[in-house]
Amino acid sequence: MEQARVYYVEPIGGHAGMFYYDRALCSELARQGSYDIIWVTCDETREMPEGVRVWHAFHGIYGERLAWLRGLRYVWGLWQVLWDHWRRGERAILHLHFFTVAPAECLMAVLFKRSGGGVVFTAHDVVPFDAKQAAGPWVRRVYSLADRIIVHAEHGARELSDVFGCARAKVRVVPHGNYAPFVGEPVAQEEARRRLGLADSGRIILFFGSIKRVKGLDTLLAAMPDILRVHPEATLVIAGRVWKDDFAAYEDLIGRLGVASKVEARLRFIPEEEAALYFQAADVVVLPYRKIYQSGVLLMAMSFGCPVVATHCGGMAEVVQDGLTGYLVPPENPSELADRVCALLQDPEGARQMGERARRYVEHHFGWPAVARATLSVYAEVLGSTG
Repeated sequence: MEQARVYYVEPIGGHAGMFYYDRALCSELARQGSYDIIWVTCDETREMPEGVRVWHAFHGIYGERLAWLRGLRYVWGLWQVLWDHWRRGERAILHLHFFTVAPAECLMAVLFKRSGGGVVFTAHDVVPFDAKQAAGPWVRRVYSLADRIIVHAEHGARELSDVFGCARAKVRVVPHGNYAPFVGEPVAQEEARRRLGLADSGRIILFFGSIKRVKGLDTLLAAMPDILRVHPEATLVIAGRVWKDDFAAYEDLIGRLGVASKVEARLRFIPEEEAALYFQAADVVVLPYRKIYQSGVLLMAMSFGCPVVATHCGGMAEVVQDGLTGYLVPPENPSELADRVCALLQDPEGARQMGERARRYVEHHFGWPAVARATLSVYAEVLGSTG
């Protein structure tokens, strides 16, 4: 029998950090060879995984162009996928990855299902962080249309049931994979700092990734005076792009706290080759999030063997073993956050051992071959239920 086709639709791709996730998962799905995998993404996705068919259906959807034009191009990309499925008339699965949902995605799912296809939706943010869409009608509609919903932690599965009334029978927990495939050859901390233009002495606390209110950067900033009283040689490095947030508010807080000389902000998307250097330059990585479903930054930090301090929320609490592979603290608690960061900075050898345990743990428990097998099992369930 001819392989069933999977349209793996994830429009962010090389435009931002989803590229790591997409590349690792699609590579492994293709390697295991059970389905014809087509990664449908944007034209900013440059480097292609070997063995993966990539379709740049989303042309010109990012940048400074007119918003209506970018939106039209995005809808045209969705339409091309539908048309390709209709004209082929083959068994197929539409695997959607979106962080927000609008009528266009709902219509796509409806039409795909009406043509006999199956729909899988990976809910990266079960309740979108975009306030206009949180628990809104389009999100509910997509969840009701999906044959299966994938989440990356049990926390997400519970919230699907509690907030949207989704039946547990259609939800599958498939872990977010690690970043071991992207670690590459290690770079000494001093060399990583030199390449990044960071001070080669002192301790570096890293906040990495997109900057938005739910990420709790203000909590970490509030902890800095306590950290600096114990470790005046420490510097907080903020590396990431601002997303629907106002960094001026953080700058105001930095000024009021009197820590401006100890905070270095690099407010842009950090490409893959630089990301590795930031983790290798850091002494500790801090994730002070208010809310999260699962964190790629957490798994990336642990994959690089970084000691982490994260908040006890969402899927992070299902990854970090408190006191063993990292530390967990309550959200919005600068005092406890400072205590744990200081504990790691005061004991470099203990921090190194914690980071090494974290690296081994995520390599063993969050490998992409197992993630792909679980995803392929979901595909098989959907094809079985759709005939």
